[in-house]
Amino acid sequence: MDYFIIIYEKRKLFYIQAHIFGAPDMVCEILSDSTRKNDLINKSERYLKNGIKENWIIDLLSKKVILRKNRNSTWLQESSNTLQSEVLVGFTFDTKEFFEED
Repeated sequence: MDYFIIIYEKRKLFYIQAHIFGAPDMVCEILSDSTRKNDLINKSERYLKNGIKENWIIDLLSKKVILRKNRNSTWLQESSNTLQSEVLVGFTFDTKEFFEED
């Protein structure tokens, strides 16, 4: 199986088609009812243990986005209308706009 991953490096986006070893800097999870507990607890702890810098969690049910930032093996959790990434410098996420209905 091939893996397609978008990598952001020095303001350039490109694709890698290969197996990648090691942990990414950032993970984004979209919660589903069937995997909610696993995503919020088990996977999140595994990400923390492996040095993931940011864990973005999108909860479509509660219309909420949670940003967890790794602070020396503990999560600093943020949940507000505007979230700012430390991994993708300059990236700001507006949760109200994201969940806005037409």
